[in-house]
Amino acid sequence: MLNQTEPLTLRDQYQQQECTVWEWFQHNSGAISSIATLATLVVWIGYFQVLLNGYRHRMRARILINRGGGRNIDARCVLSNMSSEPIYIEAIVISLEGDEDDQICSLSDFEIRSSSEVDPRVKMLQGPLDSAEMVDIGSYREILDQIMDFNGRSGAGYTGKFTITVIATYTAENALVAAERTYEAYEDGGKVRLYSPTVSAQMVRSKRERRRLQRLLEQDDLHRARGANA
Repeated sequence: MLNQTEPLTLRDQYQQQECTVWEWFQHNSGAISSIATLATLVVWIGYFQVLLNGYRHRMRARILINRGGGRNIDARCVLSNMSSEPIYIEAIVISLEGDEDDQICSLSDFEIRSSSEVDPRVKMLQGPLDSAEMVDIGSYREILDQIMDFNGRSGAGYTGKFTITVIATYTAENALVAAERTYEAYEDGGKVRLYSPTVSAQMVRSKRERRRLQRLLEQDDLHRARGANA
């Protein structure tokens, strides 16, 4: 009489599958361990990248150029250091857009203001600015009038586009940083008003632009030295 194999029960099939899976894990334990280690490493690299990006974001320089006290040309020009570390204002450069060439002037070229302000930064338009600190450098009318006088156009006034660039040394990076904001002065109802196409100042971060600022400062220093020796 032939022996017939009895069919496996569900319990026997489950035990057999469990043994097969366990044997597969035992045979591939090295590969599984390597994959788990690699996955853990990827998670930690991602976590470190998030922390690094957050740290860089907090340490990046942020300079604001805002107007206060109205939207006309008599509004005050206020500089604010919203960086996490102090900055030193090296120069404030104004670029007036012209029909042929732009006129570029550094406010540091002008004579020290005869003002009742005790803050030397307001008079010299240079100096340190702590984190979360602001300084009023005067009204936009005063700034533009100084430039027009400097260019021999006293009392002419100015309407058109102009850009304010604040160049500073950032202590956290020991490098030059800068913020730029463009305004447009236009006549409206007999008054000269100000309009800016951007919500806030744009930071200059590229190496190429920083080298341009460095050359601009070097030219400004040379101009001052020649003026002193004249």
